[in-house]
Parts: sequence; structure tokens; C-alpha cells
Amino acid sequence: MNFSDRLKWMGSHWAVYRGEIPLLLGLTLGNAVVLVAYPFLLKRIIDGIEGSLSTTFIWTQVSFLFGLGVLHFFIYAVMQYRRALLNLKFEFGARLRAFEYVLRMGPEFFSRFRTGDVVTRLNDDVTEKISWFLCSGIFRVIEAAVLILFGVVMMLVINPQLTLYTAAPLPFLVGLFILTGHQLHRRYDAVQKSISELNDSLESCFSGIRVIKAFGVEDHHQRLVEQTIEQQRRAEIQAVRWQTIIDSLYGNIWQLAIVAVLLAGGTMAIANEVTLGDLIAFDTYILLLVWPMFDIGQFFVKGKQCAVGVDRIAEIESAPPEVVIPETPPPKARTIFLPLLQDNAKAIKTAEPLIVEFDQVSYQYPTSPTPAVVDVSFIARPGTITALVGEVGTGKSTLIQLIPRVMDPTGGTIRIGERDARQWLADDLRSRLGFVPQEPHLLSGTIEENIRFGRVSVTEEAVQNAIEIAQLQSTIAEWPAGLQTVVGARGVRLSGGQKQRVS
Repeated sequence: MNFSDRLKWMGSHWAVYRGEIPLLLGLTLGNAVVLVAYPFLLKRIIDGIEGSLSTTFIWTQVSFLFGLGVLHFFIYAVMQYRRALLNLKFEFGARLRAFEYVLRMGPEFFSRFRTGDVVTRLNDDVTEKISWFLCSGIFRVIEAAVLILFGVVMMLVINPQLTLYTAAPLPFLVGLFILTGHQLHRRYDAVQKSISELNDSLESCFSGIRVIKAFGVEDHHQRLVEQTIEQQRRAEIQAVRWQTIIDSLYGNIWQLAIVAVLLAGGTMAIANEVTLGDLIAFDTYILLLVWPMFDIGQFFVKGKQCAVGVDRIAEIESAPPEVVIPETPPPKARTIFLPLLQDNAKAIKTAEPLIVEFDQVSYQYPTSPTPAVVDVSFIARPGTITALVGEVGTGKSTLIQLIPRVMDPTGGTIRIGERDARQWLADDLRSRLGFVPQEPHLLSGTIEENIRFGRVSVTEEAVQNAIEIAQLQSTIAEWPAGLQTVVGARGVRLSGGQKQRVS
């Protein structure tokens, strides 16, 4: 992505919360005005003491100073709270939007993006790199720029000549950004890729831990993980090395301005060209502007991290879906009542059964050089049983996955209800199908959550009925927590048969 594309991506998220902008800008400007007023009031107090002004004048200025302190406390507290809240909103919004894209993807997407890589992008990239920068990062640099602008204006009002000496480090900072920007982007990109590699390695290891132990290859996988960790360590060290150099320079180069003020300002004070209050005000302004300069440096550093994160999230969102949603949905099917089981008097409300026809259907996986199935034709009529028989690897599971549009065929046509399957909305079609995959997959929740599988409207009676059909009563009774037993990642606490029955 180029700079313009990144701005559009960030703008699409800001558009949702554009109502927050006036409040945050107002708080940021108010905070800057209060901070800039401190040194000027301090100058007036010191000059008042030096000039033997009235006690009433001094107490008035001190009261103003105290009032500004109280005002700054409340403005700063509200500003930080609103920024933190918006950071979280950006985090949740960006993650949910990217996850919605992931849910639309098919086998081609998951052959390009491994599980650990997707997890890293939706977790680390969004939380650590993007959400903070979108709000706090942007408004902190706005606050820094306003502080510097207002501070320099006040310094010019006090003494223009002395202000020029304090501006000497600016060219060094500009040159530093130009020299280091590209290096930072490369280093942070390498860090994020190494984190993805590590997460993918750990995920594959933990998900297959039983197989790894059964074959006694723990040492081999430990070495693989150690190598991945070492790659991440090297990438992190390189990134931290560059970030430390930049942070140190941005945070300390303004010490040159203090030296300039002490030398030039001291000389001018001896010559009575500036007052003691002027000199102290300048020194205070410089100390006040050190952290804004550091924030500007952090803005460029975090901006590079955010750019890498945006590129990685946008790569997910720009991946074309393999299942294309039709422009016009199919007509609603007629509703009928069917018995749940032959020996059960209860009936369930369901859609009218539909004929399924394969007409010279072919499919080739994106990463495979040869098709999985070629020119398959058959008709499965309502009320009949159709069995697909063949050797291992002949595409039986592939054909089944084409029916609910987990993926679309690369050749031929599938008709469902005498209508091309591509003209069906995927969600509508899948809601009318009972689909049991070859390998059971359980989510990391309770037994009841896996039985419901996202269908929160299912009644307790329906859940118990499903348990009876799957013959799970004795299994559930063995667990102290019953239906609320947590099955673990991919159902690790259950046996193979128990997984199949729960799924």
C-alpha cells in the first residue's frame, strides 16, 4: 500500500467516530494553552519580585498559576480518558471488520495465510500497532505541534533573538527523520513477520500435541520452535536498536537549546538586554517543549509500526472472496413440517426439500497442480440416499464441501432446487443443510456451547433432544460440570468418539 491508500484505510475507521473529533481537538487545544501559559505567568511573578511590585500583584499571579494547575488537572484527565476509550473502539472495530473478511474466505485464502499469521494480524497488529496510533498517536502529535507553535510564539513575544538560538536543533531533527524512516519500516515489517511465524509454529504444535507425543518427536518440534524464537529475537533486537537511537536523539537533542539559552541568554542578561524572568521563562519553555519533540519522534516511529500493521490488515481485507454473493437473492422456499426422527412424534419446522444436481462439476485447489475432481455428474433427489464411493484422495469430501458453498466449483454447474448454486445466498443455503464434516472440530468452549454452535435461539428442550440422538447422556453425566464442561482447544479433553458425537 502507498501513503494515500493507508490514509483512506484509516479514514474509513475515523468516519465511524468523526463525532469524537471536535471534543478531542478542544481538549487538546485547551491543554496546550494552559501549559503554555505557565512560563509566562512565572516570568511575570519573577519580574514582579525583581521590580518590587506590590504584594497584591504577586498574589494575584500566583492565584492564576494555581487555578491553571487545577484546570490542567481536569482537562488532562478527561482528555486521556477519551483517548483511551477511542483507542479501544478502534481496536474492536478494526478487529471485527477484519474478522468479517476472514469468515468470507475459502481454501485459497487459508493456503496463503496460515492460522498463526492471521491470529497475529488480528491481535498484535491491531492492538499494539494500529489502534493506539489512530487516536492517541495522532492527537499526541497534534498536541505536540500546538505546544511547539504556541510556545515558539510566546518565546518570540518575549525575545525574538533568543528564540532563534533555541530553534537551532530543528534541522537536525528533520534530517534524522529523512535518514531513518525507511530503515524503521523494514525493521518493523521483519518483526511482525517473525511474530506470525512464531504464533503459527506454536499453534500447529499445540493443536497436534497428541500426535507429536505419540510419535516421540518432541525434541524435533522443540528445535523448530527454538529456531523461530531466535529469528524473532534477532528481528526485535534490530528494531529496538534503531528505535533506541531515534528516541535518544529526539529526547536529548534539545539539550543543545538549553545550552544555547544559558550561553546567549546569560550574556544578554549581563548586558541587561533580557530580564531574569525572561531567562527563566525561556528555560521553562524549552523544558516544556522537550516532551513534545519526543512525541513527534515517537509519532514517526509508531507511524512506521502502524503502516506495517495497516498493510498487513489491508492485505486480508483486499483478498478476493472465493464465494461470490449474488446480486439478487433466490425466492423463499416453501415451509413444511418434517418428523425429527422416525420413532419420535415431534415435528420440526423446516424448508421444503430441494433437489441437488451436479452437472460436469470440476474443482482444483489453488495450491494444487491437478484438479481434485473432474466432470462429476449426479442427481440427489429428496427422500433418497446418495452415497459417494471411492478411494482415498478421489475428491469425495471436496464434492460435499461444494454443496454448502464452502467453495465454488472451477468448472461445471451445481443446481440446488433447479437453480444455480452461485445464485443462492451462502447463509440462506447453509441454513437449509445438515453438514457433518469428516473431521470433527470443536470450539474452545463448553459442551453446551458446542452443541448449540452459535444458535442462541435453540431451546433447552432441543439441546436435550440432540443429546439423546447423539447418545451423549452417559458421557455428560461423567463430568462434574455436565454441559458446562470446558472441552479445551479443539476438544482436547474429549476422545475421538466423544468429539464426533458432540459435533
